[in-house]
Amino acid sequence: MKKVKEIYRTVSTKPTIVSRNVHIKEIVEMLLEDPITRSVYVVDDGRIVGIITVLHLLKVSGYRFFGIFPKPENVLKDLEVITAKTAEEIMMKPLWVTPETPISDALKIMIDNDVQELPVVDETGRIIGDLSSLEVLNALWRE
Repeated sequence: MKKVKEIYRTVSTKPTIVSRNVHIKEIVEMLLEDPITRSVYVVDDGRIVGIITVLHLLKVSGYRFFGIFPKPENVLKDLEVITAKTAEEIMMKPLWVTPETPISDALKIMIDNDVQELPVVDETGRIIGDLSSLEVLNALWRE
């Protein structure tokens, strides 16, 4: 089975990284400049502390511009997300893979957490790249 180190950096070559206090508008601007990116990584002291997905930003946008609330069963869980103003307020728990992670494990993390990208970290926890869902699909379906 292939490992992350064999497939990452083929589609997404530069991870999008922000600090905790970056305003959501800035994050959206960064994503719009790199339309391949599906996740932004929040770092503190060079190490990942959270992830912001495009879906989280869509939830904030739906509420802010149109008053769209999440499904009733998700309101309490998503309330903090839809009213967020900074990276720290919207980020989800940190997830990551290493270059040695098997692709099957990376795919499971993506599926279990509804993310389309994962940061690739070195042995010190610093981000060295990111793994795109397109890179995983390419490795699985074009072998």
